[in-house]
Amino acid sequence: MNTESSMNRGRQSLLRIRWILLKEFASFPGSGSPAISLTVVVFLAGLVSVVLGLSQGATYEQVTALMIRMFYILTLVASVFLTMNTFVAEKRQGTLDLLYTLPVTDFELVTGKILMNFSVVAGLLLLLDAIYIVGIAETPLYQAFAAFVGLLTVAYYAVALGVFASSVSESPFMALLVAVGVIIAVDIGGFYSGLFPSPAREIFSHFHAFNQFLPFARGVIPLKGTVLFLSGGVLFHFLAVKALEFRRFRGWN
Repeated sequence: MNTESSMNRGRQSLLRIRWILLKEFASFPGSGSPAISLTVVVFLAGLVSVVLGLSQGATYEQVTALMIRMFYILTLVASVFLTMNTFVAEKRQGTLDLLYTLPVTDFELVTGKILMNFSVVAGLLLLLDAIYIVGIAETPLYQAFAAFVGLLTVAYYAVALGVFASSVSESPFMALLVAVGVIIAVDIGGFYSGLFPSPAREIFSHFHAFNQFLPFARGVIPLKGTVLFLSGGVLFHFLAVKALEFRRFRGWN
């Protein structure tokens, strides 16, 4: 009986997440995020095309490695720009307080928003992967697949970070600064690990996110890199939920 009740609650939760996901997709074209994000993506994709034009003497392997690394940067930037207004707009319009009156948990609300933004970034990555990596660079399919998997893990981490930054900020600019600050710390923090005492030194020594991504570009799906990006995504997913719980509690007191 308890098992059946738990399964029923799980199905109801999935339905509510689906409702939020569809709501976000319906309101997405009317928000300011698509225009800003599209401008950034077009600019960065243009840089990829310029680099391709300047690398006429390079081998396909060199071009592929360079493009995948550029897509890593593009994924981080596009995810942050796409999500920086996620909760800021809800706060300004007063719709966040309205959502609190619905039978939707903070976890379901955050998950639905992350899923929507992740789906948009994943679709963009699939398109770029097919055009540039498979079509133009003629990359072997196993390497293109590994790169795509790696970029998806990066996208989840960056989208969850962007949603968290938006949940604790009062403006898109502040959300952008918070997200960029975390990304910089995670990407280059390992270089400063020697400044910290043990065990913080060992923890920060793993903060070379870009280096952890490089095996994906070589056609390998590394356990260490996968765990780093997915655990980072789960962490900021959790923190975004807690930020909303704190806001709800503060609103009731």
